Amino acid sequence: MILFFPKSRIFLQILSIFIPLYASSQDAVYLLNGRTLEGRITTADKSYVDIVIPWAGRKEIIKKIPEKKIWYIKKSGEDQYPFPRIQMMNGTIKRLEATRYDSVLVWYKNPVRPHSKEKFFRERYVFSYFLNGKQEIVFTPMITDLDTIEVQEAYSAFLGKRAARTRYRQPYTALISAVVGLGSGAMLAWYGLLPVAAYASVDAAINPRVGNYRIRRFGEALRDNEYFRYGFNKQAKLIKLRNNVLGGVIGMAAGLGAIRYLRSRDN
Repeated sequence: MILFFPKSRIFLQILSIFIPLYASSQDAVYLLNGRTLEGRITTADKSYVDIVIPWAGRKEIIKKIPEKKIWYIKKSGEDQYPFPRIQMMNGTIKRLEATRYDSVLVWYKNPVRPHSKEKFFRERYVFSYFLNGKQEIVFTPMITDLDTIEVQEAYSAFLGKRAARTRYRQPYTALISAVVGLGSGAMLAWYGLLPVAAYASVDAAINPRVGNYRIRRFGEALRDNEYFRYGFNKQAKLIKLRNNVLGGVIGMAAGLGAIRYLRSRDN
């Protein structure tokens, strides 16, 4: 027992050194749907990526992921951008190939149709684009009335919007709005749009609560990074507004249909 503790302590110290090194050297594939696959990348072609994913107690799983599903990859601890992408300020990612940037317009073409006519985005709508395996930043620091927004801060806001777009779900807003629309349509007919619009406006104005569940799902940046939280909240509000409008319209249609049906029976 006297010899056990010192040896155990040395063993734990060795583990504490090598385990983080192993974890940090793990490859990853970041998907456009917001998921991340971690393992060991064996192939990174122009059309797909092969990644070997360890599975506890079973054989390793080899996944072949097509280019159309991939955002970017991390290999040997470094971010790599093997596929053309354009990252928009609103959190969306376009599978387009930027051809040139003239400080005002970002010109692009569809890589599936390389001979098609060039089109463009105005630079204020674009954060960055991937070209020839590199990320080219379009966003420049902005001086506002309150603060100067740097590139990293804008990227945090972009990631917040991206997280909300890909993983924030709020089906209950659509359900509640549908109930409101159903009752309003049945009782007030077309005037029922007023309660539906009022509910949608109030609900969309409320920031999502940052609880332990959302921190576990979206990361500590949601709590600690104000720019990530700003982007997340802004996009989440738009999602709630969309769900409220959709649910309210469906509920209103059902309510008006119920009125017409009851009146036809009375006649």
